[in-house]
Amino acid sequence: MDYLEQIHKRFFIILASVILFLGFIFYYNFYLIDYSLANLEVMRVKIESIKSLKDIATLKDNFKKIILYELSEPKLDYRCILDLDFAYSILNSIQDKRQLKDIKFFIEDAIKIKSSKKDRIVYFLDRVLNKLFGSYYRETPLYKLKFQEINLFKKIQSTKDKFTLQRLYFELADLYIKLNDY
Repeated sequence: MDYLEQIHKRFFIILASVILFLGFIFYYNFYLIDYSLANLEVMRVKIESIKSLKDIATLKDNFKKIILYELSEPKLDYRCILDLDFAYSILNSIQDKRQLKDIKFFIEDAIKIKSSKKDRIVYFLDRVLNKLFGSYYRETPLYKLKFQEINLFKKIQSTKDKFTLQRLYFELADLYIKLNDY
């Protein structure tokens, strides 16, 4: 009986540790992760994985979302925005696959700018969680987009803070970009 109790005790300790660890990861992922930096990392990986110029059309909408997100930040980082603007300009007029290296350069520079402002441990944790949970971009069904639109309008009507209002307008613009695809 003593042996069985030890096994139960160890099992519950391991189970509690796993639950706490997963709880921390989910909490971090939903509340503390820097989505701006994560989106840039995802875009860099997508740029690296492009096989032909035909695949570029899918990146443009995602890139618009990243730029809108950066523009809606309360404290604008102009160097980062300029890097993203240069990369987006190249992306819009790309004619040769070698230009992807230029786009990647500007995205990596924006990542360096944003990550230099973060603690190294937090930046490392962001990268690990981004690899674990994958891309921030996911295809969203039309009915969910319409539901988000209604909720955004309600939030806009009830918000008084100008920074929150600005972010909500950018989220609405991003939503209209997604709805344009349907």
